[in-house]
Amino acid sequence: MSRVYLSLGSNMGDSFFYILNAISKLDKLDMTKVTKVSKFYKTKAWGYKEQEDFINCCVELETKLLPYKLLSEISNIESNLQRVREVHWGPRTIDIDIIFYDDLRIESEKLTIPHKYYKQRNFVLVPLLDIIWDKKQIIKYIDKKSFNDLEEYKYPKKIGISACLLGDNIKYNGGNNYTKLYVQTLKLDYLKVCPETLVGLPNTESSF
Repeated sequence: MSRVYLSLGSNMGDSFFYILNAISKLDKLDMTKVTKVSKFYKTKAWGYKEQEDFINCCVELETKLLPYKLLSEISNIESNLQRVREVHWGPRTIDIDIIFYDDLRIESEKLTIPHKYYKQRNFVLVPLLDIIWDKKQIIKYIDKKSFNDLEEYKYPKKIGISACLLGDNIKYNGGNNYTKLYVQTLKLDYLKVCPETLVGLPNTESSF
């Protein structure tokens, strides 16, 4: 398995849930799992500044997908989440960049690893410090003058997560869809819910 670090950002619609959705989709890729997620940060736009603030975070993946295959899967996730490329560095529902892929160095028209701008972007460097093991290669690039442009994003106190994703055996077949990502990796303050019973449908526990 290769260790990969990604940067995620959003400043359109409900950015917090766009990023959560993207992380969930990354975790469901073949031969891939999300192993760490940074804190979420509210940041000023970079490059094209006439737009809303972003929410940014970084994630660590373990994957057997090769770099160009992973890039293709990331593009599919962005498209699925209504990413539209109209203005360079403009507003977007979701943006996912590959920052590091093990110690690989790639420079091509489609892909550059390490990401060519990561040293200039506090909104990448600061979240990386939350999850990366070699902090020395990151901290030396942080622009201390603009460090205060980032603030920790206070996401909703509680979010609803389906009980079957948390391991409750309430599916129609008596099983569950336990997802470690929601319980351990993201460490969200959540409220357990069962959408089916909320609209009057039975589940296995309420059927017996």
